[in-house]
Amino acid sequence: MLSRGRPRLCLLLLALVALPAMQCGPRLSLDAPGEAQLLDEAPVLVTGEVAKAFQPASVELRLDGVDLIAALGLVPPFTGAGGVVNVGGQLVTVSGFDFDPTPPGVTPLLVDLDGLDPGDHTLELVAQRAGTAPTSVLRSFGVVAAFQQPATTLDSGAPAASLSLGSEGSVSGASLGQPLAGPPVSLSLGSEVRPGFVPVREELITGATP
Repeated sequence: MLSRGRPRLCLLLLALVALPAMQCGPRLSLDAPGEAQLLDEAPVLVTGEVAKAFQPASVELRLDGVDLIAALGLVPPFTGAGGVVNVGGQLVTVSGFDFDPTPPGVTPLLVDLDGLDPGDHTLELVAQRAGTAPTSVLRSFGVVAAFQQPATTLDSGAPAASLSLGSEGSVSGASLGQPLAGPPVSLSLGSEVRPGFVPVREELITGATP
């Protein structure tokens, strides 16, 4: 029984040893935006990484199928690049485009995209190692229109005022409402109230109901 199980155990150990090596292969990634992320702010920040094993001239960043690097006529290395690209009939503003493979280590990729239509979009980062087929990573995200509540101005219906009503006493009040339906009633103290405000208050003081 032990002899039969040994080959399987050896194969399992070999697989476990090989797994980290497979996971630590050349890195090609899109880190932002997140997969299926909904964005309501502009510009959209795109970040990624390209390992040194990939040829810099082979790198493409495709937005909805359009290679932004080629569309802008860029050749690595470049930093702070930008311009306007027609993507599916929509003019997208590209700014802060960085891809400089000259420093050691993994090369970061960074770009801001402004002017994306609300809806679903795709990003694809493509790169190729010498003698191999191109490698690509795909990312889908959505853009929604930002919620905007227009500011409205509310006119003061009746600023605080004190009215002398003889033996019934005095009333005072303030309200905030839409523009007055009729001209305001001027008071001797320089304030104004809505038409009908004084009679209603007087009736309430004397015990009447609205």
